[in-house]
Amino acid sequence: MLFRIIQEGLQNGIKHAAAEKIDIHILQGSDKMEVRIIDDGKGLPEKKEHQPGMGFLTMQHRTNLLGGTIGWTSQDDCGTEISIVIPSQNNCI
Repeated sequence: MLFRIIQEGLQNGIKHAAAEKIDIHILQGSDKMEVRIIDDGKGLPEKKEHQPGMGFLTMQHRTNLLGGTIGWTSQDDCGTEISIVIPSQNNCI
């Protein structure tokens, strides 16, 4: 499931943000796994102008199923960072 979340983040960066570079950082701790997907694309539209698409909703749903959290931070023309935290005791990762 985590693979699919990361895959969707990559597809969003390529398809919607026109990113030229996407970094993926995965840190495994004793109690949690942290994943950061950082692109250099055009950023997300402002929330008041943007309804989350199916990709965002699916990423959020899958993260919730794993007992984790997901968040997006973005600035216009400065890219987007997706931050995912999943408890390590979850055997479904």
